[in-house]
Amino acid sequence: MMPKVCVIQPILASYRDPIFRELNHLLGNELLVCASPAPTGFGRIQNPVYEIHDPGWKKLGMFSYMPVRSLRQLLRRSDRFIHFGDFKFLSLWFLMFYCFFSHKKLWLHGQGGYKRSGPLHRLVYSLSVFLCEGYICYTEYSAQALKKILPRSLRHKVIVVSNTLAMEPAECHRNPETGSSLLYIGRLRKGCGIELLLESAARLKLTVKVIGEGPAGYVDKLKAQFPSARFYGGVFDPQQQEDIARDCMAGVYGGDAGLSVVHYMALGLPVIVHGDIKKHMGPEPSYVVDGVNGLVFLRGDVESLVNCIAQLRDSKALRQSLGEGALETFKRLMKPSMAQKLARILEN
Repeated sequence: MMPKVCVIQPILASYRDPIFRELNHLLGNELLVCASPAPTGFGRIQNPVYEIHDPGWKKLGMFSYMPVRSLRQLLRRSDRFIHFGDFKFLSLWFLMFYCFFSHKKLWLHGQGGYKRSGPLHRLVYSLSVFLCEGYICYTEYSAQALKKILPRSLRHKVIVVSNTLAMEPAECHRNPETGSSLLYIGRLRKGCGIELLLESAARLKLTVKVIGEGPAGYVDKLKAQFPSARFYGGVFDPQQQEDIARDCMAGVYGGDAGLSVVHYMALGLPVIVHGDIKKHMGPEPSYVVDGVNGLVFLRGDVESLVNCIAQLRDSKALRQSLGEGALETFKRLMKPSMAQKLARILEN
């Protein structure tokens, strides 16, 4: 049996499936994805073409670990690993030292620690990058932040593979009817800022189309408080998503965003997010350039968000310009694709 490339993730979300399908093809069907099934709100994988192994993650206080039997199985079957960069997973530390003292190779993949820069933080990242083949950062922004906290001798190990979505770009901004609705895509969770968005839209008498799931009681409360909003639940079919977005003038995230901004760009929509990058869920909002592919408001400030939305509502030319900028940003992130970039790293 050929040694497999093993990608280790905490969960297997449906938006990663197209990337893993392409990566599996590029690697000659040698991909093994080690991840637990995704909870509600992340979609389900249908008929995967790559092998999936559920590690059965265990908890130990604030830490998590993989049972020894699962870890042994992965080490026996794989010689190259990509592991998500969460240092609270004890199995990651074992894998780093094991690979360092063996012929096996390990790359970390994550946000790059741009949110903190204290002494302990620097030590953890410096040690982990030293032990591994390299650290694959989600964005150029997070890569530059990581390099700043690493010794010069380790900075060459920092690699950028833009975190994105494998989907066909749409051109919703070309629809002459745009201007009547706003789009929200994402989980309805703490910090998502959906209430700030709904309140801002209500002031401007605009409709918000919400794609995403959350606790039933919370969603019911939002529906009662903001009756003009349309809640579609979890929609994972790209064509359905595009149909919903067709008359939207922008994709807006009222709170702390991540990959949702890429989704908006793929739909050809201007992106509106707050400008405090360290507070966001991930570094992907760094793709948003104010006045080029979107608009930026002050975090938690309803008046600032209202002003941004009003700018777009009142200017078809601005909607068109920012929408084109968003789509061009997405196309640039996709060339070459995320799977192609990962395959090059693994093969070299």
